[in-house]
Amino acid sequence: MATRRVLFIVTKLSKGGAMVVPLQVAAALRERGYEAETWFLYQHEPAFENEPGLRVILPRRVRNPIDIVRIFLRLVPAMRAFRPDAVHGVLPLGCVFGLLAAAMVGCRSRVASQHTEARTLSLVMRWLDWLMGTIGVYTGNIAVSHAVGRSYSGYPPSYRRRLHVVQNGMRARKPRRSKTEARAHFGLPIETPLLGNLGRLAHQKYQDFLFDVMAALPDVHLALAGDGPLREQYEQQIEAAGLTDRIHLLGAVPPEEVPDFLAALDLFVLPSRYEGLPIALIEAMQAGCPVVASDIPPNIEVALPEDGEVAAVILSLDAPEPWIAAIRDLVDQPEKLRALAEAAQRRGGFFTLDRMTDGYVACLFPNSSPSSTRK
Repeated sequence: MATRRVLFIVTKLSKGGAMVVPLQVAAALRERGYEAETWFLYQHEPAFENEPGLRVILPRRVRNPIDIVRIFLRLVPAMRAFRPDAVHGVLPLGCVFGLLAAAMVGCRSRVASQHTEARTLSLVMRWLDWLMGTIGVYTGNIAVSHAVGRSYSGYPPSYRRRLHVVQNGMRARKPRRSKTEARAHFGLPIETPLLGNLGRLAHQKYQDFLFDVMAALPDVHLALAGDGPLREQYEQQIEAAGLTDRIHLLGAVPPEEVPDFLAALDLFVLPSRYEGLPIALIEAMQAGCPVVASDIPPNIEVALPEDGEVAAVILSLDAPEPWIAAIRDLVDQPEKLRALAEAAQRRGGFFTLDRMTDGYVACLFPNSSPSSTRK
């Protein structure tokens, strides 16, 4: 039987968690004997250098509508030359452009993905996604969490019957440095209690919620690993609050150094306003980081399984006081902190790359047995 070719089409090349998923699944498929590549429509920022099978259609940011046309005109012949057996779209433009191009070149398996709730898409992309999923340009559709899947419950039956939940997963990675070494590497204080957050500095991630928390915890430091549109605003807020000596903006951390960043922390904090199924949360839990997170449905799905133990502290974003109390309680009680870390690591072990890859194979090739393709 000929080697099956799988192509992942992702909107933009950047360091975000949504970009990690297709790269990891593509690598896992190659280990199982598939030929798999990951193509990005345009480059938002340099990332994932030397990753096998990575291609960028437009090697810079989009500047105008003509660039959008240029991307599509390059994508179609490139895809025709690759001759994929299945194409998977990631992020809205990757789904719309990637799967429309796949239909034009005659690819029969065209699977979209939904990484956030329907309401978070722009009006134009929501309409295009609704249309393509309803009329059958999408032959399959993956929601990365049950919470995301439920957000499409009001869509037409023809859309919903193609929608399947495949929860995000990760291959657990070990740090290369000890806690002390990791803190020294990132220029962080060695002895003080250290909170950390990993993600874009953006409205969705709501890191500035933590600034009020930090103001009430004078002996605690916070490290923010990530960059984004709100960096300058955050710098001004931190300075105005007199927190420049205790809140550390590290900028974007290279993917290979994320395990070291997590190793440096005493507690991982995630005050996101919305998520799909956060890769940063899964990776933190796999690393054995105790977690305090917002009470949005995807975080609850990861941290509070219906039939399992509590694996994180889940709190409302209505006020900072409960966060202050919970963090103080954990910092002051090492045994409680250690127990939460162990529970987090156990729960994080559920979200494996193999489990996710099986789900993707089932959607991309519904008549195949995932286990039969493994080496």
